[in-house]
Amino acid sequence: MKIFLIQLPNIVTDDEARHLPPYLSVGLGIIAAVVRDHGHQVKLLDAYTEGWENRARIEGEWIEIGLAEEEIAAQIRRFQPQVVGFSVPFTSMVPRLRSLARWVKAIHPEIFVVCGGNHPTCVPAEVLNIPDVDAVVLGEAENSFPRLLQALEDGENPDNLPGIMGRSNLATDIKTHSANSVKDLDTLPLPAYDLLPLKKYFKAAGGRKIPLFSSRGCGRHCASCSMPLIFPGPTRRFSPPYISQSVRHLTEFYGVREFIFDDDGLTNDAMAAHRLFDHLRAENLRVVWTARGGVNPHILDESLLTVMRASGGKNMRLEIGSGSRRVLHRVLNKSLDLHDVEVVVSRIRAAGMTVNCEFLLGSPGTSIEEVYESLNFAWKLRSHGAEEFSFLLSTPYVGTDLRRQALALGRPVPSADPDFLSHHNLVATQDLTAMEISQIRDTAQREFNSRGLVVELGKLVGVGAKSTPKLEDRFFASVAPWPVLHQEQRKVKERERMPHERA
Repeated sequence: MKIFLIQLPNIVTDDEARHLPPYLSVGLGIIAAVVRDHGHQVKLLDAYTEGWENRARIEGEWIEIGLAEEEIAAQIRRFQPQVVGFSVPFTSMVPRLRSLARWVKAIHPEIFVVCGGNHPTCVPAEVLNIPDVDAVVLGEAENSFPRLLQALEDGENPDNLPGIMGRSNLATDIKTHSANSVKDLDTLPLPAYDLLPLKKYFKAAGGRKIPLFSSRGCGRHCASCSMPLIFPGPTRRFSPPYISQSVRHLTEFYGVREFIFDDDGLTNDAMAAHRLFDHLRAENLRVVWTARGGVNPHILDESLLTVMRASGGKNMRLEIGSGSRRVLHRVLNKSLDLHDVEVVVSRIRAAGMTVNCEFLLGSPGTSIEEVYESLNFAWKLRSHGAEEFSFLLSTPYVGTDLRRQALALGRPVPSADPDFLSHHNLVATQDLTAMEISQIRDTAQREFNSRGLVVELGKLVGVGAKSTPKLEDRFFASVAPWPVLHQEQRKVKERERMPHERA
């Protein structure tokens, strides 16, 4: 059969279009390799990356990044596939899914349209409400998608297959389908990099760097993450030889010299992490890598960090979430210890790597004081040597517990409707409007990352030293001024505090 796999264009706001990092669909590359190994003729179109430089304003503040739908439809018509598979990792891609599915059926009504990725797995019934979508592949598709193709070749109904949801089995438990996962990840072929637009991705990424995955699943259930639905159960890992084989393939055939570990389970097990990075060091691959996710501060001792640095470690991103212990544990459901985070930032810097700290602002039910706790904790980490900071809006995406909390509080949530609200209009707390939180986020992002103070600060205070309250107060007067509505409240609190200070 002729199979056309498509990574959809993305629809984002003006602000997101300016700051959005490029996205390479490595997962779709694995699916393409699996389908090709089963004897099918495969074409892969990453319309998002192929059209990365295309920024078309569709209405208001909305920007579409990627190839135009007319061009995608023209390629479908030329290839004449029997099956079109759309990858939908982001809710913001769903409006384009609707229109392109209509194009497919207009080209030929017998083409079978199937969807996979994060969004369809989290809300399959919603996706199947799109009239031109025939089925959804839930979770991992390496086993279920080839079975679906075989059923179509045999003239059978694929709806009853494990991992497939169609209109005739909408009531089936999603967890039953999601259990259809790959047990031994080493049995998977390398992604079909020859079908991916690597040259355009390298240009968008600013160099020959590429995402790399060492595992699937993490065993945690953070409120802001939908991965437990995509990769259920405990962490499964690619073996160190498999990963080094992937690295060698990419360095020898595509000249890649920098890798980005992008999985959630990279360092959630100390022994597995030691085995991986010991192996990469012994292989002497002469590459550098960054960890964009999956960094567990609690296991990063000096010995592990030393071998990570020796294997090519360059930068590590800590997904902290919040500087408020209540928000961290009760809202975001993260088991981090903030003191351990402080210690590990100093350790990472001492090992010779840089640190990126990521925070979520505006989680459901948070107070203004808790927002400021995050900003103050970020400033404290800066004094320990952290060099980069990412302040994100705590958006309640589909498949997350954060969404349940937001709905319970009556907050707006992202929708797949074509005119869904922009992200900066979605996050609000009882103390702060969405606009105020966006202003705090924008100002903090600018102040923390654009002043170039980190190196000089490190020279003055040394690694591991803490900032004084006076420095924090002076800094945050410019980073995130208290909203006007809270000035009187703040004065009252200051007056209440003064007698105790005099005592």
